[in-house]
Amino acid sequence: MPTQSSSSSSKFTPPSQVTDVELKCPDEWIRLGTKCYLPFNIHQSWPFALTTCQRYGSTLAKIQTGSENQFIANLLSKPGGKMGEIKEYWIGLTVEVLDDDELYIWSDGTPTSRYVGFWRQDQPNFLNGTCAMGRVERKDLEWRLETCNLLRRFVCERPACVQGSYFCSSGSCISESKKCNGFNDCDDGSDEQNCPSAFQPACRTYEKGESGQLSSPNYPNSYDPNLNCRYVLEGPVNSRIELTIEHFETEPDFDVLTVLDGGPAENSTTVIIFSVICNFEKFLYGASKVPKSGISGPRKESKVAPRFPRFPDEQILNQCDKLIFHCIKMCRKACRFT
Repeated sequence: MPTQSSSSSSKFTPPSQVTDVELKCPDEWIRLGTKCYLPFNIHQSWPFALTTCQRYGSTLAKIQTGSENQFIANLLSKPGGKMGEIKEYWIGLTVEVLDDDELYIWSDGTPTSRYVGFWRQDQPNFLNGTCAMGRVERKDLEWRLETCNLLRRFVCERPACVQGSYFCSSGSCISESKKCNGFNDCDDGSDEQNCPSAFQPACRTYEKGESGQLSSPNYPNSYDPNLNCRYVLEGPVNSRIELTIEHFETEPDFDVLTVLDGGPAENSTTVIIFSVICNFEKFLYGASKVPKSGISGPRKESKVAPRFPRFPDEQILNQCDKLIFHCIKMCRKACRFT
């Protein structure tokens, strides 16, 4: 007589565990959740403030929740500055006024609604301007639209990185283990700067300060062939950097010197000098307020940027072995450089 039997088997699946991912921010930046914030206490127009943020791999603050708004209000309310000083800061929201509509956009390009925000009474009112400003009122941050060329402080924002990460100048994150491995993992070269000489020639460096001196590898002797050197100089925000070229001697038609102005990452820079045959001694360019290119020839004259430069100028340089840079702090009024 036939019989019927059945059997069953099961696999034991251990319960999953959720652990907190530990995040961190670059030095001086302050973290809330997955975001890092940095207030700048210099005064700039909204477009220049955005440019400054982008140079540090960030954007103007994109405030999306009540907790973020309160956090930034507390951050900006910390003691400092003059007694009774009004604390107004640019944030990353603008409005584009159309024929029959208004388009609200964050500085990273993300659209949003006019109904999302922490507006003052009777705001947003684009008749006052099209750039959003936050004002600390009774420990709250109240938003309003203002004329974009007003000079105000501002708050930058960039993503936090997982512990054990390296912060690329462009704002991205890579594993700390990839720093100085001989590959451009950051896509901006910042992970291959200031590496031990065992990894590469000492010509990929980052220098921060008000003065210093640079020279090509082996100077005053000849440098090795087929080098790709990159020097990043960062001066104080709202300063200019003066480069004095003391000695030129490179191989004509093969070696090229390019000077860029902007942030540490090349995607936030503008070419102001490219390559080669010119007999000048001194070059002046802005580390934060970007002027047109300026050169010093026999008469030692230099140009100063208009208020909203469009970078039309390109100057040609021959070769560079040794540079001296010096940061000149900006005057509040008109400055003349000689």
